[in-house]
Amino acid sequence: MRITQSMMKDQIVNNIDNVLRRISTLQRQASSGNKFDLPSQDPSDAVLTVNYNAVLEKLKTYKSSLQQVQNNFQGYDNITGQIMAAVQQVNSLVVQAANGTNTPSDRAAIADEIKQISKTIAQLGGTNVSGNYMFAGSSNSNPITSMVSGGSTIYYYTSNSATSARLSLNIGTVTLDSNVNVVDLFNYTQTVSGATQSASLISYVTGSGGTVHTGLLDKIVKDLQNNNVSNLQSDLGALQDYENSLSKVTTKIGATEQSLQSLMNSNESLNTYVTQLVSSAQGADMVKVLSDLALQETVYQAALQTSANSLLPTLANFLK
Repeated sequence: MRITQSMMKDQIVNNIDNVLRRISTLQRQASSGNKFDLPSQDPSDAVLTVNYNAVLEKLKTYKSSLQQVQNNFQGYDNITGQIMAAVQQVNSLVVQAANGTNTPSDRAAIADEIKQISKTIAQLGGTNVSGNYMFAGSSNSNPITSMVSGGSTIYYYTSNSATSARLSLNIGTVTLDSNVNVVDLFNYTQTVSGATQSASLISYVTGSGGTVHTGLLDKIVKDLQNNNVSNLQSDLGALQDYENSLSKVTTKIGATEQSLQSLMNSNESLNTYVTQLVSSAQGADMVKVLSDLALQETVYQAALQTSANSLLPTLANFLK
Protein backbone atom coordinates (compact mmCIF):
# COMPACT_ATOMS: atom_id res chain seq x y z
CA MET A 1 0.00 0.00 0.00
CA ARG A 2 1.31 3.41 -0.96
CA ILE A 3 1.75 5.87 1.88
CA THR A 4 0.69 9.25 0.63
CA GLN A 5 1.73 12.68 1.79
CA SER A 6 -1.81 13.22 3.12
CA MET A 7 -1.67 10.03 5.21
CA MET A 8 1.62 11.10 6.75
CA LYS A 9 0.23 14.53 7.55
CA ASP A 10 -2.88 13.06 9.23
CA GLN A 11 -0.76 10.70 11.34
CA ILE A 12 1.58 13.50 12.43
CA VAL A 13 -1.33 15.80 13.34
CA ASN A 14 -2.99 12.97 15.32
CA ASN A 15 0.23 12.30 17.26
CA ILE A 16 0.73 15.98 18.02
CA ASP A 17 -2.90 16.24 19.22
CA ASN A 18 -2.34 13.31 21.58
CA VAL A 19 0.77 14.97 23.00
CA LEU A 20 -1.10 18.26 23.46
CA ARG A 21 -3.93 16.47 25.31
CA ARG A 22 -1.42 14.85 27.66
CA ILE A 23 0.26 18.22 28.20
CA SER A 24 -3.11 19.84 28.92
CA THR A 25 -3.98 17.10 31.45
CA LEU A 26 -0.61 17.42 33.18
CA GLN A 27 -0.86 21.23 33.29
CA ARG A 28 -4.32 20.96 34.88
CA GLN A 29 -3.00 18.50 37.47
CA ALA A 30 0.00 20.74 38.20
CA SER A 31 -2.20 23.81 38.74
CA SER A 32 -4.99 22.15 40.77
CA GLY A 33 -2.96 19.48 42.58
CA ASN A 34 -5.72 16.94 41.80
CA LYS A 35 -5.64 13.88 39.58
CA PHE A 36 -9.06 14.71 38.17
CA ASP A 37 -11.70 17.41 38.06
CA LEU A 38 -14.54 15.19 36.81
CA PRO A 39 -15.32 11.63 37.97
CA SER A 40 -15.18 10.43 34.36
CA GLN A 41 -11.48 11.34 34.22
CA ASP A 42 -10.64 8.72 36.90
CA PRO A 43 -13.74 6.70 37.93
CA SER A 44 -12.03 4.35 40.41
CA ASP A 45 -10.27 7.08 42.40
CA ALA A 46 -13.39 9.26 42.15
CA VAL A 47 -15.46 6.56 43.90
CA LEU A 48 -12.79 6.17 46.59
CA THR A 49 -12.72 9.94 47.14
CA VAL A 50 -16.52 10.08 47.57
CA ASN A 51 -16.43 7.21 50.08
CA TYR A 52 -13.53 8.70 52.05
CA ASN A 53 -15.23 12.12 52.20
CA ALA A 54 -18.39 10.44 53.54
CA VAL A 55 -16.28 8.91 56.32
CA LEU A 56 -14.77 12.33 57.08
CA GLU A 57 -18.27 13.83 57.41
CA LYS A 58 -19.21 11.11 59.92
CA LEU A 59 -16.01 11.73 61.87
CA LYS A 60 -16.82 15.45 61.90
CA THR A 61 -20.30 14.71 63.31
CA TYR A 62 -18.85 12.36 65.93
CA LYS A 63 -16.29 14.98 66.93
CA SER A 64 -18.98 17.62 67.39
CA SER A 65 -21.05 15.25 69.58
CA LEU A 66 -18.00 14.26 71.61
CA GLN A 67 -17.03 17.89 72.19
CA GLN A 68 -20.53 18.77 73.38
CA VAL A 69 -20.65 15.86 75.84
CA GLN A 70 -17.09 16.57 76.93
CA ASN A 71 -18.04 20.19 77.70
CA ASN A 72 -21.04 18.95 79.70
CA PHE A 73 -18.89 16.60 81.77
CA GLN A 74 -16.40 19.35 82.48
CA GLY A 75 -19.39 21.29 83.82
CA TYR A 76 -20.54 18.29 85.88
CA ASP A 77 -17.05 17.96 87.32
CA ASN A 78 -16.97 21.62 88.28
CA ILE A 79 -20.47 21.64 89.82
CA THR A 80 -20.06 18.44 91.83
CA GLY A 81 -16.84 19.90 93.20
CA GLN A 82 -18.69 23.03 94.34
CA ILE A 83 -21.49 20.97 95.92
CA MET A 84 -18.96 18.79 97.74
CA ALA A 85 -17.29 21.91 99.14
CA ALA A 86 -20.68 23.30 100.21
CA VAL A 87 -21.64 20.03 101.95
CA GLN A 88 -18.33 19.98 103.79
CA GLN A 89 -19.07 23.52 104.93
CA VAL A 90 -22.47 22.33 106.21
CA ASN A 91 -20.72 19.47 107.99
CA SER A 92 -18.43 21.93 109.77
CA LEU A 93 -21.42 24.06 110.81
CA VAL A 94 -23.30 21.04 112.17
CA VAL A 95 -20.22 19.98 114.17
CA GLN A 96 -20.07 23.52 115.53
CA ALA A 97 -23.80 23.48 116.36
CA ALA A 98 -23.47 20.15 118.20
CA ASN A 99 -21.16 21.80 120.70
CA GLY A 100 -22.95 22.03 124.04
CA THR A 101 -21.82 25.62 124.58
CA ASN A 102 -24.12 26.91 121.82
CA THR A 103 -27.40 28.55 122.74
CA PRO A 104 -30.70 28.04 120.83
CA SER A 105 -30.19 31.43 119.19
CA ASP A 106 -26.69 30.37 118.09
CA ARG A 107 -28.15 27.25 116.45
CA ALA A 108 -30.90 29.31 114.81
CA ALA A 109 -28.20 31.55 113.28
CA ILE A 110 -26.36 28.45 112.01
CA ALA A 111 -29.67 27.19 110.58
CA ASP A 112 -30.03 30.44 108.62
CA GLU A 113 -26.49 30.02 107.27
CA ILE A 114 -27.24 26.46 106.17
CA LYS A 115 -30.42 27.65 104.46
CA GLN A 116 -28.30 30.00 102.34
CA ILE A 117 -25.94 27.14 101.48
CA SER A 118 -28.96 25.00 100.61
CA LYS A 119 -30.13 27.72 98.21
CA THR A 120 -26.70 27.79 96.55
CA ILE A 121 -26.72 24.00 96.17
CA ALA A 122 -30.21 24.12 94.64
CA GLN A 123 -29.07 26.80 92.18
CA LEU A 124 -26.14 24.61 91.17
CA GLY A 125 -28.55 21.73 90.58
CA GLY A 126 -30.60 24.00 88.31
CA THR A 127 -27.63 25.14 86.20
CA ASN A 128 -28.74 26.18 82.71
CA VAL A 129 -26.31 26.28 79.78
CA SER A 130 -27.56 27.72 76.48
CA GLY A 131 -31.18 26.96 77.38
CA ASN A 132 -30.50 23.39 78.57
CA TYR A 133 -30.73 22.37 82.22
CA MET A 134 -27.68 20.21 82.85
CA PHE A 135 -29.25 17.90 85.44
CA ALA A 136 -32.81 17.72 84.05
CA GLY A 137 -32.43 14.29 82.47
CA SER A 138 -34.64 14.12 79.39
CA SER A 139 -36.80 17.01 80.63
CA ASN A 140 -36.33 20.55 79.32
CA SER A 141 -37.87 22.21 82.37
CA ASN A 142 -36.01 23.48 85.41
CA PRO A 143 -35.21 20.42 87.57
CA ILE A 144 -35.13 22.46 90.79
CA THR A 145 -38.19 24.38 91.98
CA SER A 146 -39.17 25.91 95.30
CA MET A 147 -42.11 26.31 97.60
CA VAL A 148 -42.80 28.08 100.89
CA SER A 149 -43.58 25.82 103.82
CA GLY A 150 -43.88 26.97 107.41
CA GLY A 151 -42.48 30.37 106.52
CA SER A 152 -39.35 28.84 104.96
CA THR A 153 -38.42 28.32 101.33
CA ILE A 154 -37.88 24.67 100.45
CA TYR A 155 -35.99 23.74 97.30
CA TYR A 156 -36.93 20.42 95.73
CA TYR A 157 -36.82 18.38 92.56
CA THR A 158 -39.34 16.05 90.99
CA SER A 159 -38.13 12.47 90.89
CA ASN A 160 -39.66 10.72 87.88
CA SER A 161 -38.67 8.90 84.70
CA ALA A 162 -37.78 12.18 82.93
CA THR A 163 -35.56 13.76 85.57
CA SER A 164 -33.85 10.42 86.30
CA ALA A 165 -33.39 9.54 82.61
CA ARG A 166 -29.94 8.39 81.57
CA LEU A 167 -28.97 9.70 78.16
CA SER A 168 -26.37 7.94 76.04
CA LEU A 169 -23.99 8.75 73.21
CA ASN A 170 -23.33 6.13 70.53
CA ILE A 171 -20.00 6.44 68.72
CA GLY A 172 -19.62 3.48 66.39
CA THR A 173 -19.71 0.42 68.65
CA VAL A 174 -19.08 2.45 71.83
CA THR A 175 -21.97 3.63 74.04
CA LEU A 176 -21.39 6.12 76.87
CA ASP A 177 -23.69 7.65 79.47
CA SER A 178 -23.81 11.27 78.38
CA ASN A 179 -25.49 12.95 81.33
CA VAL A 180 -25.74 13.25 85.10
CA ASN A 181 -29.26 13.86 86.43
CA VAL A 182 -30.65 15.32 89.65
CA VAL A 183 -31.20 11.86 91.11
CA ASP A 184 -27.52 11.02 90.51
CA LEU A 185 -26.55 14.36 91.99
CA PHE A 186 -28.61 14.38 95.20
CA ASN A 187 -29.71 10.83 96.02
CA TYR A 188 -27.75 8.62 98.40
CA THR A 189 -28.26 5.45 100.42
CA GLN A 190 -28.59 5.79 104.16
CA THR A 191 -28.47 3.07 106.81
CA VAL A 192 -31.13 3.47 109.51
CA SER A 193 -31.48 0.88 112.29
CA GLY A 194 -29.49 -1.61 110.26
CA ALA A 195 -31.64 -1.18 107.14
CA THR A 196 -30.71 0.75 104.01
CA GLN A 197 -33.04 3.33 102.55
CA SER A 198 -32.95 5.93 99.83
CA ALA A 199 -32.52 9.53 100.89
CA SER A 200 -31.69 12.87 99.28
CA LEU A 201 -29.59 15.91 100.10
CA ILE A 202 -32.41 18.28 99.15
CA SER A 203 -36.15 17.61 99.25
CA TYR A 204 -37.88 15.89 96.35
CA VAL A 205 -41.38 15.12 95.12
CA THR A 206 -42.67 11.80 93.82
CA GLY A 207 -45.94 10.50 92.42
CA SER A 208 -48.88 12.21 90.76
CA GLY A 209 -50.00 13.57 94.11
CA GLY A 210 -46.70 15.35 94.60
CA THR A 211 -45.65 13.65 97.84
CA VAL A 212 -42.85 15.72 99.38
CA HIS A 213 -39.90 13.87 100.90
CA THR A 214 -37.85 16.05 103.21
CA GLY A 215 -34.20 16.35 102.20
CA LEU A 216 -31.26 16.14 104.58
CA LEU A 217 -30.50 19.86 104.46
CA ASP A 218 -34.09 20.79 105.34
CA LYS A 219 -34.04 18.23 108.18
CA ILE A 220 -30.81 19.71 109.56
CA VAL A 221 -32.33 23.20 109.45
CA LYS A 222 -35.40 21.98 111.38
CA ASP A 223 -33.26 20.18 113.95
CA LEU A 224 -31.27 23.37 114.52
CA GLN A 225 -34.35 25.57 114.68
CA ASN A 226 -35.93 23.18 117.18
CA ASN A 227 -32.65 23.02 119.14
CA ASN A 228 -32.76 19.23 118.73
CA VAL A 229 -29.07 18.55 119.48
CA SER A 230 -29.55 14.78 119.82
CA ASN A 231 -30.43 14.51 116.10
CA LEU A 232 -27.32 16.34 114.93
CA GLN A 233 -25.06 13.29 115.33
CA SER A 234 -27.25 11.23 113.01
CA ASP A 235 -27.32 14.23 110.65
CA LEU A 236 -23.52 14.17 110.54
CA GLY A 237 -23.60 10.47 109.68
CA ALA A 238 -26.08 11.16 106.87
CA LEU A 239 -23.86 13.95 105.53
CA GLN A 240 -20.97 11.46 105.42
CA ASP A 241 -23.19 8.98 103.55
CA TYR A 242 -24.02 11.67 101.00
CA GLU A 243 -20.37 12.66 100.58
CA ASN A 244 -19.49 9.02 99.89
CA SER A 245 -22.27 8.84 97.30
CA LEU A 246 -21.21 12.07 95.60
CA SER A 247 -17.60 10.84 95.55
CA LYS A 248 -18.76 7.82 93.51
CA VAL A 249 -20.58 10.13 91.10
CA THR A 250 -17.45 12.28 90.80
CA THR A 251 -15.34 9.18 90.12
CA LYS A 252 -17.75 8.11 87.38
CA ILE A 253 -17.62 11.60 85.87
CA GLY A 254 -13.82 11.45 85.83
CA ALA A 255 -13.84 8.00 84.20
CA THR A 256 -16.27 9.20 81.53
CA GLU A 257 -14.10 12.25 80.85
CA GLN A 258 -11.12 9.95 80.28
CA SER A 259 -13.16 7.78 77.91
CA LEU A 260 -14.32 10.86 76.02
CA GLN A 261 -10.75 12.11 75.68
CA SER A 262 -9.66 8.71 74.41
CA LEU A 263 -12.45 8.77 71.82
CA MET A 264 -11.47 12.32 70.82
CA ASN A 265 -7.88 11.19 70.29
CA SER A 266 -9.00 8.18 68.25
CA ASN A 267 -11.30 10.40 66.19
CA GLU A 268 -8.44 12.80 65.48
CA SER A 269 -6.09 9.98 64.48
CA LEU A 270 -8.68 8.39 62.21
CA ASN A 271 -9.47 11.78 60.68
CA THR A 272 -5.79 12.27 59.84
CA TYR A 273 -5.55 8.78 58.33
CA VAL A 274 -8.67 9.14 56.15
CA THR A 275 -7.54 12.62 55.06
CA GLN A 276 -4.31 11.02 53.85
CA LEU A 277 -6.36 8.43 51.94
CA VAL A 278 -8.36 11.22 50.29
CA SER A 279 -5.13 12.94 49.32
CA SER A 280 -3.79 9.67 47.90
CA ALA A 281 -6.97 8.99 45.89
CA GLN A 282 -7.56 12.54 44.68
CA GLY A 283 -4.22 14.30 44.89
CA ALA A 284 -1.70 14.20 42.07
CA ASP A 285 1.92 13.13 42.58
CA MET A 286 3.42 16.54 41.84
CA VAL A 287 6.99 15.26 41.34
CA LYS A 288 5.78 12.77 38.74
CA VAL A 289 3.39 15.30 37.15
CA LEU A 290 6.10 17.95 36.68
CA SER A 291 8.56 15.34 35.39
CA ASP A 292 6.01 13.99 32.89
CA LEU A 293 5.07 17.52 31.85
CA ALA A 294 8.70 18.39 31.05
CA LEU A 295 9.01 15.12 29.10
CA GLN A 296 5.83 15.72 27.10
CA GLU A 297 6.89 19.27 26.25
CA THR A 298 10.18 17.85 24.94
CA VAL A 299 8.25 15.25 22.93
CA TYR A 300 6.02 18.00 21.54
CA GLN A 301 8.99 20.06 20.39
CA ALA A 302 10.59 16.98 18.84
CA ALA A 303 7.33 16.06 17.07
CA LEU A 304 7.09 19.52 15.57
CA GLN A 305 10.68 19.39 14.35
CA THR A 306 10.33 15.87 12.94
CA SER A 307 7.11 16.73 11.13
CA ALA A 308 8.71 19.79 9.60
CA ASN A 309 11.59 17.69 8.25
CA SER A 310 9.53 14.72 7.07
CA LEU A 311 6.74 16.47 5.14
CA LEU A 312 7.52 17.35 1.51
CA PRO A 313 7.73 21.03 0.62
CA THR A 314 4.57 22.50 -0.84
CA LEU A 315 4.11 25.09 -3.53
CA ALA A 316 3.80 27.72 -0.82
CA ASN A 317 7.33 26.91 0.35
CA PHE A 318 8.70 27.53 -3.16
CA LEU A 319 6.75 30.80 -3.49
CA LYS A 320 8.58 32.11 -0.44
